[in-house]
Amino acid sequence: MFHSYSDDGLLTATMDITSDLNLSKDGDTFTGVSRFVRTEGSGTVRNFCATMTGERFTL
Repeated sequence: MFHSYSDDGLLTATMDITSDLNLSKDGDTFTGVSRFVRTEGSGTVRNFCATMTGERFTL
C-alpha cells in the first residue's frame, strides 16, 4: 500500500499493488504481472496492470 500526499500534507490517493511472480527453475529469470488499484481522495478508483520480466546479473 502506497500513499500520495499534496504539498501541504493532505492525503490525495492510495495505491494497492499486488504482484504474481514466477521464478524460473534455475533461479536466473522471472516473469510476472502486477496489478495496481489507485483510489483518489474523491473516491475515483483506477485499475492498472503491468507485465514484468527480469534477469539475474552480477555486480
